[in-house]
Amino acid sequence: MDFSQAARNVHLIRGEALFVVERDSARPFTVTAGDTTVRALGTQFNVRRRAEGADVAVVEGAVQVTREKRTGETGSRERPRRS
Repeated sequence: MDFSQAARNVHLIRGEALFVVERDSARPFTVTAGDTTVRALGTQFNVRRRAEGADVAVVEGAVQVTREKRTGETGSRERPRRS
């Protein structure tokens, strides 16, 4: 955990956690689980760490979820067609 005057950051290494967060635009609340980052927007949410990333379940309110691209990824999830 890293709580300061400017931010509230949690790093979920493994397992699952439920967060109940009050909105504070001066101190954003974020949870990082693998390559997934969840930013709370005044809400109640659950994060379950997976081998690659995380599952996020919102109980109430809203969150912003982002994933880092891994080295070598093109950003496309489509498979190329074979002729």
